[in-house]
Amino acid sequence: MVTLPVRLIAAIHRRLGNGSRAATMAHVMGLRTLALAANVCTGLLSAAVLGPDGRGEQAALISAPQFLAAIATLGLHASLIYNIKADPDRRRRYFGCALLLAGLAGLTATAVGWALLPEWLHRFGPSTVQNARLLLLITPFTVLGVLLIAILEVHARFDLSNRTIYLQGLSTLAILALLWRTGEVTPTAAALAYLLPSLPALAYLARRAFALVPPVATLERPIRQRLLHYGLRFYGIDLLGTVSANLDQLVIVAMLPQAAVGLYVVAQSLSRVLSILQGAITSVLFPSIAARADAEVIESVARTMRIAVLFNVAAAVVLAAVGPLVLQVLYGSRFAGAVHPFRILLFETIVSNAARILYQAFSGTGRPGVVSVIEGIGVSASLAAMLVVVPHFGTVGAACCVLFASSLRLLGAVACLPFILRAKMPRLLPGPADLAAIVGR
Repeated sequence: MVTLPVRLIAAIHRRLGNGSRAATMAHVMGLRTLALAANVCTGLLSAAVLGPDGRGEQAALISAPQFLAAIATLGLHASLIYNIKADPDRRRRYFGCALLLAGLAGLTATAVGWALLPEWLHRFGPSTVQNARLLLLITPFTVLGVLLIAILEVHARFDLSNRTIYLQGLSTLAILALLWRTGEVTPTAAALAYLLPSLPALAYLARRAFALVPPVATLERPIRQRLLHYGLRFYGIDLLGTVSANLDQLVIVAMLPQAAVGLYVVAQSLSRVLSILQGAITSVLFPSIAARADAEVIESVARTMRIAVLFNVAAAVVLAAVGPLVLQVLYGSRFAGAVHPFRILLFETIVSNAARILYQAFSGTGRPGVVSVIEGIGVSASLAAMLVVVPHFGTVGAACCVLFASSLRLLGAVACLPFILRAKMPRLLPGPADLAAIVGR
């Protein structure tokens, strides 16, 4: 009996050491864990120095450029991966065309954000609005960075793309530490510390991506049409997925006091620890299944989702138990109000991760529009619920609304597998065979 865990660990080690997709996912997850550790430290430092009010203002400053960059991609990153896999001979033209389209989209998003920010941040002072506008100028660069990462991922260079993530986190931590030592930590300075490190990261990504695929600048019709045909159908996933991921913050920034925003941001950040596995899985899974046979894609996605659920549930049980202590130790008694929304968001993350992994079955078979519809239903339900619930129940109400919407998304993804893909419903609950898949038996 004592030797069983030892044999299991040894089997997993052999599985991860054979160059398989599982090994790649484990490597990506390791890099993202380093990024998370850096982000936890930066969040701890900024929250401890700024307090709930200042942390809420900082969140308002950086949420707009991050949100707009995410919705300005036009689905081009996924389209670039899909079309390069399907038509590799024209990959240089796809890359060059995608860069031009993304640049235009990023500039448009910046202009729109500049006009809308005063209304969205009406609860904040004029100086906060002005600073938030200036920070929007980084949006086009962030959009281009997503395409550079797509080029690295389609060539299986996950080490390069994910290394920049944790290096950005370390850079942010170093800047915040310097500001703290000099007594210059303000919400605006902290926001700059989060956003500015992305610029040297972008230069590094560009150098490596251009070396792999030297882009040919073109807007010729066949290339543009193929990119936009898939990209705009996938764009619903980007747009609505980004809205769903940030809707709770957007709503509470507009409806709740700054201190409540700070509490919720801390609870959300800690609960998103579970998203490391899902992010690693989807970044590796999609390039490996894109444009393959439907049956192969569905089985691969379903098996991956079942294994991910096993790990997520185990991690969530531990986090739910130690979470209050972690919040107390890391953030202090001022953030005690984050405990209840944290536990709700922890469970929501399990549900959301399962849905987002299942989404890969539709994207990998060339049907991203299905996911857009599912996301649209989830976002609509979440927004309607929040407008009613948040004014009365605050951050706990917002967390419950997010859980409700994620449950709808998971149910929608499960229902559409046999209906849209015309395939036999795969097994969705984890079982002994999934443990055997982990250890390679």
